[in-house]
Amino acid sequence: MITYVFDDMFYSPARVLVNPVNTVGTMGTWLSKDFKRFFPTMFLAYQELCQTDRFDVGNLMLFRGAHRWVLNLPVKRHFRAAITPDNIEAGLKKFAAIYATYDITLISFPALGYDQPGLDWNAEIRPLMEAYLRPLPIMVYLHMPATNGDEEKTRNMRAIRNWLNSPHGDVDFEAFWAQLTKRLQKTDQLQSTVSNGEASVSFRVKAEGGQDNQTRASLRILVGDERPIFVPETSLRDLWAYVKRAGYALPQNFPAGLDQYGAYLIPILALLDTVRPVKLALRANESLPGLHYVRPLASQDRTRQVTATLIRSSTDSKPPTESKPPTQTKPVTETKLSAVSRPATDSKPPTESKPPAGAVRPSVSKVPTETNLPAVSTPSTDSKPPEAGKPTNSTPNPSA
Repeated sequence: MITYVFDDMFYSPARVLVNPVNTVGTMGTWLSKDFKRFFPTMFLAYQELCQTDRFDVGNLMLFRGAHRWVLNLPVKRHFRAAITPDNIEAGLKKFAAIYATYDITLISFPALGYDQPGLDWNAEIRPLMEAYLRPLPIMVYLHMPATNGDEEKTRNMRAIRNWLNSPHGDVDFEAFWAQLTKRLQKTDQLQSTVSNGEASVSFRVKAEGGQDNQTRASLRILVGDERPIFVPETSLRDLWAYVKRAGYALPQNFPAGLDQYGAYLIPILALLDTVRPVKLALRANESLPGLHYVRPLASQDRTRQVTATLIRSSTDSKPPTESKPPTQTKPVTETKLSAVSRPATDSKPPTESKPPAGAVRPSVSKVPTETNLPAVSTPSTDSKPPEAGKPTNSTPNPSA
């Protein structure tokens, strides 16, 4: 099953993210540049495969990190070459043959070859991706480029890297209800979402019961003079469980008959810190308003155990052996420079021993006040230690 997502792929709920690459070992453009920044260990393993001529079109490289997996899919050989439908098809064919072997049940693909000069994505590439991915019994998110030009400016690269490489927590119903009631107390009116040319309408929401009260939690949605819409706690619990489980939630899939109230429930749930509105579609040209649940970080602890697997294009029945990433030094978190002894500025020169009485003093020529001495190169005091193994710190921008 394919769901089109008009949103940043790096906040996807999928465990596996697809990275379109070349086979010469560089990641300098488009998505691959971000993958290199977010997964530096993955890049080193990929680079080793390319430099030893073990990676070609039709192969896949699966990098299994502690919290995210990256599937490198070659779309061209040289980084200056053009992306071709044949190269994309070779990678898709291989993925369709091996996804079950590696227990891949949820994956995010970018729109491979989108904006590539000389390619008609809707006529050439989209049919290929749908032909290979739609029949698979797994969930496939196909991420389309953002239509808003300001989307790229609001990405916080450091926050994205931290989110991708950290464990995630959970928001239970009690925490969900506590935050929602606080937000609704500060919100006078909301606007319903718009789809299929329908006009947006204003409505009010009342949160009743729950936590401190003895009564059960419920929502009452007031739309003009119409009869209030009552949402009991059991339905709210089912809805929250579905949103968390789905990651990307379409209103037509809301449980407990709540799909008919999706235009009101989307802006209500979007008040939460972990939920935001997003455009989704089951067909590429039929986007609908939906919800994106972004799991919160559990802690800052990170597990460094990773593996990288080369999936060759040969038809082997046995799963391929795993190739470990090249040995690298641990990132230097704190560099201590050895102290360099310098002459004390306040030390006094040694006193001269006086010659014995009657001794003739040797004549001493005066030191000239200005002397042209050759320049002596001095080691720079601000030189930095070698950058081996040190992760790149990118300049963050605030996230959307």
